[in-house]
Amino acid sequence: MQPQNNYDFIMNDASHKKAGFSQKQRIIQAVIGLVVLIVIFGGLYALLFAGNKDDSQKLFPVYGSLLDIKDLSDLASKELKNADKLNQATTNSILAGSQMNELNKFVDKKTVANKKTMALYRNSDYIKALEEAKSNGNYEKSYNAILANRLDAHKQLIVTAYSSTGNNSIKILLEELGSQLNTANGAQILP
Repeated sequence: MQPQNNYDFIMNDASHKKAGFSQKQRIIQAVIGLVVLIVIFGGLYALLFAGNKDDSQKLFPVYGSLLDIKDLSDLASKELKNADKLNQATTNSILAGSQMNELNKFVDKKTVANKKTMALYRNSDYIKALEEAKSNGNYEKSYNAILANRLDAHKQLIVTAYSSTGNNSIKILLEELGSQLNTANGAQILP
């Protein structure tokens, strides 16, 4: 008969292995879990904010048009005699300024601040036309025609930007801009 060794537990590795993962395995699992979380959150971020830069550039013509409408309305408010037209010009100026503030949330502020770049999106021919109309004595009639033209052009720019963007936030903003113009000027911008 073999004598029983009271110290077998020291020599036998199987007896002092702990159940579960070793510390090294737990660290590896934690690192893998962290990498997976970073990939998931990175993917969600990319999905939520994908295309904002490209889509915001589609708003530049709308912004330039608003600058024109604001400037046109500000110029006209100094010359108009009819109280209704003066109120309309003031409303359009305030509305255009408010809408430009809303667009500022989406457009690159450095580009908007660069007057040379924004000049590409503006049509300031109305200034010369209004000066000629003032000297000819038909300022109000010319203003009405120019405003209608600028509002129609602005309407088309909103529709174009709306149909070319996939960004839902920008679509909602454009719907609001169109709705405000509908209310102020009685024109259907977006269906």
